Amino acid sequence: MDHIRTLLPKVLQKRGIYGQADASLLKHQAMNWLHEKMPGLCESGDIRVQHFKDNVLHIATNHSIAAQECSAVSEALAEYLRKDCGHSRLETIRVGRA
Repeated sequence: MDHIRTLLPKVLQKRGIYGQADASLLKHQAMNWLHEKMPGLCESGDIRVQHFKDNVLHIATNHSIAAQECSAVSEALAEYLRKDCGHSRLETIRVGRA
């Protein structure tokens, strides 16, 4: 019997929504990591993971302090997403003001 871990990607690919589901998972894992590392900025809504497009994760911040803090940890976040979560398509993280 197939496990859900192997069955789910096949079904998503068959329906043509594997890319969207993978991007959504990447956003969710990135936001969880940011909540763990910078709880004050995330809970106040100053940092938001916007989208994953063209192998770039876009993070929006409300002010320059949040952007600076987020930029400082972006390499560690990228390493976590690539190695621990298996998102090898991630090329870079772009932090910008909203």
